Amino acid sequence: MLREKLSIISLISTLAILPFSSTPALAEEKTVLQVMIRTGDGGQQKDRHIRKLKTLLTSKGCPARVELIKNGAPTPATTDIEFSPEPISISQKRLTNFRLLAQARTIENKTKIGGAIITKKAAGIDDIALLTKKRFSFVSPISHSGYLLQIKMLEEAGVKPDPKQAIFVGNHVGAASMLLHGDTFAATVAAPLARDWLTINKELHIVAQTPLVETGGWWVNRRVNEKQALVCAKILSQIKGYRLKLFPSWVGGFNPQ
Repeated sequence: MLREKLSIISLISTLAILPFSSTPALAEEKTVLQVMIRTGDGGQQKDRHIRKLKTLLTSKGCPARVELIKNGAPTPATTDIEFSPEPISISQKRLTNFRLLAQARTIENKTKIGGAIITKKAAGIDDIALLTKKRFSFVSPISHSGYLLQIKMLEEAGVKPDPKQAIFVGNHVGAASMLLHGDTFAATVAAPLARDWLTINKELHIVAQTPLVETGGWWVNRRVNEKQALVCAKILSQIKGYRLKLFPSWVGGFNPQ
């Protein structure tokens, strides 16, 4: 009997020191956030540009460690915030534990983007069917506005670029430069860039433009404290000028969600 009483007293004492809350625990603010930037759609992803973004985020109240991740690679479990250039509807299916923090807008201030196929105006091409067996410069196999959208349009027209005649440059500016230098006959780039370049280079010609898709953007892990996420979103929406060089050249800024 005495042993039973002592057991009850011990149980009551243990319960008394346990924390009690009638509401779910809030996510704690993290000392340093792991920020990942997906590559594959261009951008000057050099150490100095990464350091500048880290400095901007940290100095404004979003302490961060910024690293690059290849597009197509799995998102590390330690990721708190990720930038992905792929359409948000695709990222949403992949980043199930994340929510959209800020959506990318194009240099035309739009949140939808298409691709374009360009040639030199002197080539006199206005029909993509005439591009069969021509040499192409593409951005990368995982770039939507610099490859995937255009390939779909070409294949629907019965045009299949010869893999041996294809050059993947890694960025939109490089793809267009290959064309202008005479290394390729046609190039696939983001449509906003193609339209912008045509205003300053009359040598270029847009053969065709693809349907629009959503732009990509910044995603935040749901475990990140809401207040901290809002601060980071505000900072990301203020990125402009030379700091945008880290991202695909079609990016003109970010709209917080």
